[in-house]
Amino acid sequence: MRPNREKTIGELAAAYPAALHVLEKRHIDYYSDRNRPFQDACRMAGTSAEEILRQVARSPADPRDVPPQEANAESLEALIQHLEDAHHRWLLKDLPWIAHLMERVESAGTRILPLRRAFSRLRQELEEHMRCEENVLFPAVLEIERSVASGGSIPRRKFGSLRNPIAMLEQDHERESLLWDALRDLTYGYVVPEDASETVRLLYGELKTLEAAAHLHTHLEENVLFPRVLRLARQPSLRVEATTGPHL
Repeated sequence: MRPNREKTIGELAAAYPAALHVLEKRHIDYYSDRNRPFQDACRMAGTSAEEILRQVARSPADPRDVPPQEANAESLEALIQHLEDAHHRWLLKDLPWIAHLMERVESAGTRILPLRRAFSRLRQELEEHMRCEENVLFPAVLEIERSVASGGSIPRRKFGSLRNPIAMLEQDHERESLLWDALRDLTYGYVVPEDASETVRLLYGELKTLEAAAHLHTHLEENVLFPRVLRLARQPSLRVEATTGPHL
């Protein structure tokens, strides 16, 4: 099926995994600006919707762009597991490794204090965001999915509607996007100076790779997970336990 120019940029990205590589390459924001009409997003990026659609139609989906199974078809439990796997990789490997590279660059005499401060703020934002998802939203979603499947009931939650934590996480994504913009500006789009050391080259490469992974991660949450969660929470068969407290 040919991609539809009438979709929002987020709808296009969710429906056509092959679009992700094309959009990323053209610096078209399909993750945090998901509700923008596709044609407007292309215009802002200085390209035409027709050209992007032609590229998407010709491009096979990169297996790295989606979870092991199609994100829109797999269970929420499998999608959440995929997201948590990325969290653990970032927390245990990628973020500490980039911080270590920055220390090595500074110890060699290269002054990167603004870059290091921006990364420190981003790392703090990401860590808090991931804790909120894993401790608040994800357990609630899994409980709802299992209740719908079994016809059981779910307890009321202190945070009320699922829209509340989702709205907070969407605000997190907006702040993270601004911090990624700052990192990209400070590195001139991760373009390595000709006289840069190998450590600087490695640092810029790791930042660029992590940013692309973060864009995909945000896309899977904003364009796939969150809409599916809110649709699931509106299931007419979903029963909430009759206890005091705000309604789910």
